[in-house]
Amino acid sequence: MSQARRMGITVDMRNPEWFETMEAPDSRTGSYRVMTDEGEANLRWLIRAERRNNIKWYSRITLPLLQALVAVIGALIGLVAILKK
Repeated sequence: MSQARRMGITVDMRNPEWFETMEAPDSRTGSYRVMTDEGEANLRWLIRAERRNNIKWYSRITLPLLQALVAVIGALIGLVAILKK
């Protein structure tokens, strides 16, 4: 849950498919909500999808920059080779 919050994924605590209400063994504390297996699987899927989107975004930014850097380095090597002759 904390990882989902850090990534900005909202989780509806009232969704009956994701959470179920359990009675506490101590009657003073009342009831609490527990995530179901289906809810955990869906949350893991959402976290993986968010990670994939982040990786795609960073690769769209970094790959063109690396290509430009390699081109500039190649041009500098070419200039040095021409000037040494």
